[in-house]
Amino acid sequence: MFFSDKVRSYLRSIVQIAYILPSLFSILICLNLLPIFPYGHLGVIFIFFIVHLGFSVVYIAEVLQNKVGRLGVISSIYNVKKTDFLIRIVLPLVRKDLLVLGLIIFLSCISSLAIPLVAGGGKGTNLEVYIYEKIFIEQRWTEAVLLGLFQSAILFAISNWILAEKKMRSASLGLANTYNLTSKTAAIFLMTYLAIYAGGYLLRVLQLMIDLPLVQIFDQDFLSALFSSIYIFLGLSAAFMFFLFCCLYFIYRFRQLSLINLFLSPSTVLIGFGMYLIFPVQFVVMDYLKVILGLLFLFAVGLYQTYLATSVAKLQNQILLCHIYKINFSEFVTKIFWPQTRYNIYFLISLVYLISMNEFAFIKASGAQIQTVGTLTEMYLNSYRMNQAYLLSAFSLFTWIVMIFVLRRFHVYYRKS
Repeated sequence: MFFSDKVRSYLRSIVQIAYILPSLFSILICLNLLPIFPYGHLGVIFIFFIVHLGFSVVYIAEVLQNKVGRLGVISSIYNVKKTDFLIRIVLPLVRKDLLVLGLIIFLSCISSLAIPLVAGGGKGTNLEVYIYEKIFIEQRWTEAVLLGLFQSAILFAISNWILAEKKMRSASLGLANTYNLTSKTAAIFLMTYLAIYAGGYLLRVLQLMIDLPLVQIFDQDFLSALFSSIYIFLGLSAAFMFFLFCCLYFIYRFRQLSLINLFLSPSTVLIGFGMYLIFPVQFVVMDYLKVILGLLFLFAVGLYQTYLATSVAKLQNQILLCHIYKINFSEFVTKIFWPQTRYNIYFLISLVYLISMNEFAFIKASGAQIQTVGTLTEMYLNSYRMNQAYLLSAFSLFTWIVMIFVLRRFHVYYRKS
């Protein structure tokens, strides 16, 4: 909140990049930050800290803007000290929101497989990795299923409580005055965090592009992994759009859709194990099918709730008018929903691409014999070929940025036409 509104609007997206990107990027960046990386619990905690820091900053800033309002001005009139203002006024207002933030981070930590699997070093085991080891190492499937159901119950209960708290939030008191809420030291720390996270990664990639012959990186194995990732992206995009239209249809007909909250924060291992049992491993087509369905179960609801649910909720009055004037569902989608949410859907499709390219933990949990760009990068990472892993991740990131740019230009052209 130290920055101006214009700068803050840009920073809001930039500082959350670690939270948006797949875990593989943060793992690579964190391994590069420290000369000797502390594998184990300390290493896992460090990566989780880097991943959630930017998201937490934006979350807290928005809470302050919504709840503190112009109380800072009143405090300045009565000469309230900064410490008293923060402890006696701000903290009671945002205490429950801080609890919600802590639970969001807890959900991410308890259901994460990729970060503890790579950075744990066999010591930083969380519940997700513990269930994974029960299934694929110890072959104790009954215990694994019971633990998975216990974990899913925790995830479901906390997720629904968080959603209920968001709906019950008090109305906004107006844009928060920055009195006693800004910190130059915190602003410098935030910019340093961005410079280390993004700048360190870019410098490492540029150095590798100069030093290493790219022919050795983008070889036959890479091309095979790339085509597999593209197949998954095309199938997952089609499945996600079908899921989205099903959600819209239920909302259009029944005005609510609470059942999908069951999959708001699902277990990677439990869904992967379910796909492993349902689909046979004899056919490559079955591997692609179970990976696409599994990724849909894992990410579709979270993407919808994060990037589309608010926009759909704003259409409730328009849906009511559609019922009054007998406008059918297809006309609602093409003439009302699509024009207002088109850019959000474009961005979601780009995130689906990023997931398809870099997800490796679920593929391992499902037992799929598919080599994607993500699994190839993870293989290089575990075989101490960090340079190759960096360049493959940079390829995914670069193509994702190009996709966003193209979709944005297409969106602007569509609006002008």
